[in-house]
Amino acid sequence: MHGCKISTFLKAAIIIIFVFWMTIPEIPANEVQIDVLVSHNESPYTEVLTGFQNYIVEQKIQMKCSTYILENKKAPISQISLEIKKNKPGLIFTVGTIPTVEALKVFDDVPIVASLILDENTMKRARNSTGVILDFPIEAQFFWLKSFLPEAKKNRRHVQPVGKSGKDPTCWGNSKKNGA
Repeated sequence: MHGCKISTFLKAAIIIIFVFWMTIPEIPANEVQIDVLVSHNESPYTEVLTGFQNYIVEQKIQMKCSTYILENKKAPISQISLEIKKNKPGLIFTVGTIPTVEALKVFDDVPIVASLILDENTMKRARNSTGVILDFPIEAQFFWLKSFLPEAKKNRRHVQPVGKSGKDPTCWGNSKKNGA
């Protein structure tokens, strides 16, 4: 008889533990602090930022996000860097070459994910970064230069051999034809 009471007691204890385990809500993971540095408040940059934020939401990652747009920013990058250090981010996401270069100079202990990088040498020696490097045709570069600098009327031509620049020098001659 004594043995039956123990087994009934164990069964009841297991059922009670199981019921409590099922009713206890999942413990939320710590929020990840993500700081975002963006070069400009223009269409390609804002689209990348929106896509990144949507991806994080889709993955159901709990995060706090601080975004810094460097264009027309009165605060120098050194002040923004101090703010970011106070945030203690788990990740820095950069959009554009300038914020990537600045982040790599200051943060060597925080993972950096970079996007919209025009120069493949930007992240070559960094151990804490990964990213997407873009190689735009020269025509597209002239289009964006013209849209960023609509008042600029003079065009200096600088032609390097294909071996050094990797670009076809004939594109420079076509720049006038393309309105640059």
